[in-house]
Amino acid sequence: MGWHPESGLIPANWVGFNEGMFVNILALGSATHPGPADLWQQWTAPYPRFWRGEGPTRRIAFAPLFPGQYSQIFIDFRGIRDAVMRNAGFDYFENSRRETYANRAWCIANPMGWDGYSRDVWGLSACDGPGDLPLPFKGRTALFYGYSARGPANEPDGMDDGTISPVSALGCLPFAPEIVIPCAGALRRQPGVFDRYGFKDSFNPSFTFGDPKVDTGSVDPRFGWVAEDYLGIVSDRVVEIPGPAITGGGDLEIDAAIYAGRRFVVTDIDRGRTSTLRIYGSLAAGTISATEPRYATKIDYDTRFERQRPPGFPSTNRYEVANWDGQWTQR
Repeated sequence: MGWHPESGLIPANWVGFNEGMFVNILALGSATHPGPADLWQQWTAPYPRFWRGEGPTRRIAFAPLFPGQYSQIFIDFRGIRDAVMRNAGFDYFENSRRETYANRAWCIANPMGWDGYSRDVWGLSACDGPGDLPLPFKGRTALFYGYSARGPANEPDGMDDGTISPVSALGCLPFAPEIVIPCAGALRRQPGVFDRYGFKDSFNPSFTFGDPKVDTGSVDPRFGWVAEDYLGIVSDRVVEIPGPAITGGGDLEIDAAIYAGRRFVVTDIDRGRTSTLRIYGSLAAGTISATEPRYATKIDYDTRFERQRPPGFPSTNRYEVANWDGQWTQR
């Protein structure tokens, strides 16, 4: 499933139901380096743990939507059945249709109680997310994640943190246009999810920046986090990083351009340990209280800001981004 130049192949293999189906088919058909004759039997051997549902919902399940999509970009599986699917009575195309409905059904039921899910707003798959952090949500502590596979928690590799992937729902169009087209319309109406380049990778209606002191610029705190935006955290007073009850223990990374008019501070609650606070972006503050005893601070400048002023940042009287060609213009 992967290879590193230093150590070679990783232990994980392309077996069981996942996006690697067509890789095995290519190996079986190779004229120069064919796979073993029993390669497909190896691939399907773990299937018993993937079956979910009964009757018209019975299917080989995998929580994120993309494994049922990737191989079918290259191969039309309609009418093609291996021994497993002959015994099941349907093909892999129909299996992906059933998985599409199962993903939507999970979002309609919404057992995790996330905001924004509905019969027309759904689509859980591998995508960017808000970040790896626990936050209070509706009387409980909710865990949010960064890039991760997502899908119904009752399916293999299932995890649901309220992050919706529009592209994964739209990728189901060949399998179930009757539910995907209404979904596309509903997603198109979501604030901040569609721009001139099309749909954003993902968004999370349950994740918001709740501190009224913080203006996140193009990431509108009323509508929550949207992938691929620049993040500018701006306060004319204090930007404070809370304690490990919110951020978790150990090292911490912040991917943002931060401006604190008066002070940038990390809450000091662990005098027995020094960890590393890494900021990828930029930091400007009147004073900085983030080094000892809890953190050693390392800042890596995000070179994208050479071309675009971080969102929400106050402009100066001398310099401003005048265009998109990477040049700064003196005013």
